[in-house]
Amino acid sequence: MGGRFHKVGAVCIALGLSGCLVSQDPLIAPSEAAFPLPDRMTAERFKPGESGGWEHDTNESAYRAGSSYIVTHEDGDEMELTFERIAPNTFIAQTKSKDSGYMYGLLVFEPDRIYEYAVDCADFTAEEAQRYGLVAVNDSDDCAASSAQGLADGYLAQLKKGRKPSGLYVLR
Repeated sequence: MGGRFHKVGAVCIALGLSGCLVSQDPLIAPSEAAFPLPDRMTAERFKPGESGGWEHDTNESAYRAGSSYIVTHEDGDEMELTFERIAPNTFIAQTKSKDSGYMYGLLVFEPDRIYEYAVDCADFTAEEAQRYGLVAVNDSDDCAASSAQGLADGYLAQLKKGRKPSGLYVLR
C-alpha cells in the first residue's frame, strides 16, 4: 500500500522518493508478523492533491496469505506485504523488491483508514542514521537498515517530528 513500494507496493514508488529504506534479508520474520487488515479487504488510495487535500490515486485489494498479505493494485500488479506492529496502530510494512532484497514503509491505522508515511534516507541526519543503524547503499540513494528495532525507532522518531502523511487509504 505507497512510493517505490507502491509498485512494489506502497512506500517508495508512487511518490518517487529519493532513497528507500532497504535490507538484503527480511527484517520481519513470519513469527513477528501482525495482521492489522481484515482478510479480503478493499481500499481507495489517495495522494496529496495540488490544492492541499487528497485526490484519488488507485484502488487496491488485499487478502491474507500465510504470514503476509497479497495486495493487488487496480492495474493487476501484485505485491506481498508483511507487517510488524511497532506501536499502537503503527506498523512497518515489508515487501520484497523486484531487484532482490526488501523495502520498508510506515503505516498508521485508524478504524476506516490507513495513513502512509514516505520516510527515506534524506529524512535522517547522519547522527540519526548511525543511531538507527541506517547505512548508505553504494551507488544509490537507498539506506540499508540493519535491524527491525532500529527501523522501528527511526520511524517512530519521524512521527514524533510531526511528519505529514504521504498517502491515505480509505477502507471499504
